[in-house]
Amino acid sequence: MALINTLREKGSKLIIGFIAIAIGSFVLTDVLSGQNSILTGNNTDIGEVAGETISYDQFQKRVDVLINNYASNFGRNPGAEELTSLRNQAWLLLIAEKSFDKEYTDLDITVSPEELVDMVQGKNISPDIQRIFIDQATGQFSKDQLLQTLNQLNSSPQGRAQWRQFEESLIPARKRIKLDNLLSKSTFVTDAEAEREYMDQNTVAEIKYLHVPFYAVNDSSVTVSDEDLTAYIKNHEEEYKVDWSRTIEYVSFPIIASPEDSLEYRDELRKIKEEFTTINDDSLYAASNSDGGDYFNTYSINTLPVLMASNLNIIKKGTVIGPYIDGGNYVLYKLSDIYEDTVGVAKA
Repeated sequence: MALINTLREKGSKLIIGFIAIAIGSFVLTDVLSGQNSILTGNNTDIGEVAGETISYDQFQKRVDVLINNYASNFGRNPGAEELTSLRNQAWLLLIAEKSFDKEYTDLDITVSPEELVDMVQGKNISPDIQRIFIDQATGQFSKDQLLQTLNQLNSSPQGRAQWRQFEESLIPARKRIKLDNLLSKSTFVTDAEAEREYMDQNTVAEIKYLHVPFYAVNDSSVTVSDEDLTAYIKNHEEEYKVDWSRTIEYVSFPIIASPEDSLEYRDELRKIKEEFTTINDDSLYAASNSDGGDYFNTYSINTLPVLMASNLNIIKKGTVIGPYIDGGNYVLYKLSDIYEDTVGVAKA
């Protein structure tokens, strides 16, 4: 436990290797709770990165490691807010691993055991370690404190295991540094490209020209033959292509009833009125002889059609009124029934 005590004395310094990448943290609340929770079903996959799925077990193992490191550093288990942060860190670590591991393999980017030793206690000690072991008197990194702590680990199996986890967390960051350095060194500008860019930016040309607009030239001074036009069109066919079009010629005849037509329909309605008065199934009769669909309605005394409302003193059940012109149409009204309600109503 010497390592734990040493790290506690250094303050709130997490021994967690963390790679910061430009991607939003993944909120796992909906994945770990609710009706669609992977904890209540057979599907244990909680995400996919670069075509590779991440299972809940993979994620939880990363979370457990971070929780153990937190407890070792601070002497207590993380609270709800800290636990959320640790889960986000675990997810970001998995994203980095899935996103970059294939690139590391393809480019043969590795961290050898010898290099890891150099990062921990050699000439190129990791900045993460240097931030932990600080001499209080000088404010600088103390390699003596580091070596003393490493010697104390020999008597603590638990401490050695925790330190090994910490060392493993340093490897992804070192691989990422190597990848970034490789990319920066492989991108460069050749001498020819630099010279061409310089010439493009600094070459100056002077041009003298005479502008004669078309409208300044008299049409009569220029002769254009049919051969000239044919040759020009042939050389510029693409500029004159148009979509297929159609020309339609038609004649429009307005449908307006003549006085003779109106008289004919009025006479026909008088005959219909006689049948309408005696017919029993008046709603069916109205439907079969009407152009519109609004042929049978229930009205209160205040909503009666104007023509019926103006003849209330003479109408009774079965009365047919009309024909009248209403809105450009000839209409007949028949009072089919009268009954009492909270307000007076009639069917017509």
